[in-house]
Amino acid sequence: MKRIVLYLLLLVGMLGQNWAQEVIGVKATGKKDRVQISFQLIDPVPDRWFQVQAYGILNSDTFQLKSITGFGIGDSVQAGSYSFFWEAGKDLGRFRGDLSFQIRAIPHFYFQAPAMDGLTFKRGKVFKFRWFGGNSIQDTFKVELFRYDKPVRVLDSKVAGISYTWEIPGNQALGDGYQIKLTGTEQSDLRNPFSPTFAIERKIPLYQIIVPAVAATAGTIAFLILRRVPLPGTPGDPDNEDTPTHNTIFKIPNN
Repeated sequence: MKRIVLYLLLLVGMLGQNWAQEVIGVKATGKKDRVQISFQLIDPVPDRWFQVQAYGILNSDTFQLKSITGFGIGDSVQAGSYSFFWEAGKDLGRFRGDLSFQIRAIPHFYFQAPAMDGLTFKRGKVFKFRWFGGNSIQDTFKVELFRYDKPVRVLDSKVAGISYTWEIPGNQALGDGYQIKLTGTEQSDLRNPFSPTFAIERKIPLYQIIVPAVAATAGTIAFLILRRVPLPGTPGDPDNEDTPTHNTIFKIPNN
């Protein structure tokens, strides 16, 4: 004899405040060995994708619901209202006991910082890369610096958690096209391990170095022009007041 008693358990915010999504309005109805489950996934972060899975608990054993038709369960689910059917008889065959459910919504892995392409970082400054989603909070990563899809160097070979702080070297090559790449294990589900692109620029912009230097040079030239001291003239130059003149009379002796 098959008996289905529905108790709904919602797993919301399992990893703290970063899991801002919420599952509400869960309803389940059973008829014989078929169950219809509906729910609503709310997420304040726009355009974020989730991996949504449904689990059953029977006699303290947890198992994933596999014989599912409908919408809302899968690897690419966004916020919205969903409903699906579960064929309990196909997954469990004959069973007895109380059956409860879990709906798990895990956001896909993504970078929180930088959150978009085109940001600029300065030499000598510190930037904190942050990521979230998948099971990244439980994994350890190798962090590599890339430029134009080519590896530059390894920044750190063992980073645990969901952030990495990089002090940008003073001799880092300038320009754009930079990214960092994370390499972890399969449990992190890194579908896109590359960060958005960013650029590296000087700590002090070049124009702030050049303009004061030019201004100083121009000031020196003006000073020399205004305070010009006449150079000594050629003896006998009547146009040079500072040059003494000598009138010498040559007499031709008479023979």
